[in-house]
Amino acid sequence: MSPNAPPPSSPQSSGVEGQGLWKATRWLLIWIACIWLGYQFWRLLFQFTPPGNVALSGAVGAVDLSLRHMEVNGWFAGERIYWTQGNAVYPPASYLVLWPFVGWLNFTASRVLFGVVTIGLVLLLVRLYVKAHEPVDRKQRALLVLLPLAIYPVGATIGNGQLGILVLVCLTLCLPRLTGVKASWLRDLGIAALFLVALIKPTLSVPFFWIVLFARGGLRPATLIGIGYVGLTALASLAQKNGPIQLMRAWFERGVHGAAWGARHGEGSIRAVTVASKTLPTEETTQASEPILRITSINLHSTLGYLGHANWITPATLIALGLVGLWVLLHRRRSIWILMAVVAIVARFYTYHGWYDDVLLLLPLIALARIAKDPVAHSKRISSIATFLLVSMTASLLAPGGSYLLPYPWNNIYLITQSALWLCVLMFLLIMARHPGVQPSASI
Repeated sequence: MSPNAPPPSSPQSSGVEGQGLWKATRWLLIWIACIWLGYQFWRLLFQFTPPGNVALSGAVGAVDLSLRHMEVNGWFAGERIYWTQGNAVYPPASYLVLWPFVGWLNFTASRVLFGVVTIGLVLLLVRLYVKAHEPVDRKQRALLVLLPLAIYPVGATIGNGQLGILVLVCLTLCLPRLTGVKASWLRDLGIAALFLVALIKPTLSVPFFWIVLFARGGLRPATLIGIGYVGLTALASLAQKNGPIQLMRAWFERGVHGAAWGARHGEGSIRAVTVASKTLPTEETTQASEPILRITSINLHSTLGYLGHANWITPATLIALGLVGLWVLLHRRRSIWILMAVVAIVARFYTYHGWYDDVLLLLPLIALARIAKDPVAHSKRISSIATFLLVSMTASLLAPGGSYLLPYPWNNIYLITQSALWLCVLMFLLIMARHPGVQPSASI
């Protein structure tokens, strides 16, 4: 080698650069998680909530928990909440399952109890998330521990007192057991019990029932879930003057009305809002305004509501549910993680959801990671695509997100780009479900 030639790059120098990148990413996630979760736990436990939640459009602490507290206490006091409380959109069984959290304490104490439960659920979610990626080395494990803590939907779920983390934990515990554990009464009772808890928020969990129903050996746990849900509904109805059938009918009507309202006016909507015009002279600004398009969530309901077809919401939702059920039936022998990931994305788009419900999208991240790290079953090209989608989707979920952080019109551009990315992930997973390298997965 010539003495004037530049020294070749050594593996040691590239290793140092790699270590620096890992360390920088780890510290970034730590910084995001600490600030975001600290703020959201403060919202859950301490931020003032006006009586009756009159400030629903603001950053009101534990707003959803407060609504559930009023509904559950009203339900078990015999109040006909589907006729008296406009936000009562949960089915009867959900109020029975919610009672241990908010039914026997005042609201302040319920916030503390829910905070303690939430800490346990978050720790369990992190454990399940890491285990779903195994085997992993030490560096990867550190990042996997931090990632669920640094994404915006986990924090938003905590701050609002929402139920998405509980639903996700139950689904992640029970569904992989369909393929990884030998069928038995003990297994099926456990799957049914966990899924019944997940049904506390049916708009998130109902699409996953197809996975249970069509899995090999899934008929018995599916039957147990059906029987259990009927039983929970019947027990819950004992606190009301109306019977379970009338209550379910009232809930369905309330849910349809609530979905239509939310799609046009709620946190998960596409709507025109009026703002002060910045093009007018200063003295006239407070007297004139101009409409702008505000997107807070792109989903089937918000799209139909914006297009003026809110009356199509119910049939369109049922069609979407039927189509994903047919897809699960045709691909029921494929990887449980691919099935869960596809259903999770569909569940995110098929109905009205706020940004906190994006917590379901941790499931597609798991599926993408399992594809990306398996060069034996998949080509280098497929692994590279999966890696790119994994990194991009992870970045799109990092706190605090752009929906409420960015100014107009960048917040709209952010949400459109984000939704387009998630739909690309859905298309990739649909293709991968037919790939010969995708096989059923073991339980976690």
